[in-house]
Amino acid sequence: MTTPAHDAELVRTATGRLLSATVKLESAEVAEPSQLPGWSRAHVLAHLARNADALVNVLAGKPMYASAEAREADIEEGARRSLDELVDDVRVSSSRLESAFASLGDEDWNRTVTLRNGVTDLASALPFRRWIEIELHHVDLGIGYTLDDLPGTFV
Repeated sequence: MTTPAHDAELVRTATGRLLSATVKLESAEVAEPSQLPGWSRAHVLAHLARNADALVNVLAGKPMYASAEAREADIEEGARRSLDELVDDVRVSSSRLESAFASLGDEDWNRTVTLRNGVTDLASALPFRRWIEIELHHVDLGIGYTLDDLPGTFV
């Protein structure tokens, strides 16, 4: 059986792998299309940063995003940033989330939290949910990490 702390460690490892891969990109490559229709690599990175912040919000008992429109606007705004700014944003926002995970006590993990569109889950599921975001969007970046590279424990 997995634990939230174990899953949080998997998130940290996967985030490190993603960041190591993105810093190898040339600056112009961040504006190139990702494997997600209509999104550049910059959009994917901006989304990952805002998703980390959204999960911090959820753990604090706040809505993930102010609104669906604000979520989209934040991603669009972030997608205009440079590669260095985007990588730093993912790094810093992921660090905030890692700290939020680390601050939770055993009883906190059993709380019900509300995600987007009224979806509810236990706080203990959030590290696994974040791991999914990191792994699949790493593939979506189209920078050499493929479905075949996903860790066996993920698959």
